[in-house]
Amino acid sequence: MKHLKGEAGVALIAELLLVAVVLALVGVAVYAALNQKASPVVVKSQATVTLSPTTEPTASPTPLVAPPPGSDIAMIWTTASNQCNSSGNTNYGASLDGTPKIVGDSAQVGVHCTGYISGHVDYLKKANGSWSIVATGQQPPSKAICAKYTMPASWCQAD
Repeated sequence: MKHLKGEAGVALIAELLLVAVVLALVGVAVYAALNQKASPVVVKSQATVTLSPTTEPTASPTPLVAPPPGSDIAMIWTTASNQCNSSGNTNYGASLDGTPKIVGDSAQVGVHCTGYISGHVDYLKKANGSWSIVATGQQPPSKAICAKYTMPASWCQAD
């Protein structure tokens, strides 16, 4: 292609501008796609419990829907969060490893204190309309504790 004197520079600048515009549009599209995540759902109580999808892989899914305030599940989350805060492991509440298993007036749920590496399982009992933790740890409760609080035998130690 034959250029007049000085026209080669104008064509080069036009090509560079076109490439810059295309790169900017691709960048905006990628940014928009990466930021289309579900907003965290927050359950307010004495302590704040944040339930949201994580970008890091986890062993089991965290619930994405907040339960109705005052429901058994909301009260269990609040109790677990308050226990994490009072233990000194965190001041930011807890995330749960899944929906609590509720059998009658007993409940079991895996818990991670927010910002703390280790997790545990809380065993709860409902009395007078509120949930209390009766056992917690990385091992199931003893048969004696299960018998005292009438928890399902499958949640207890074998011996």
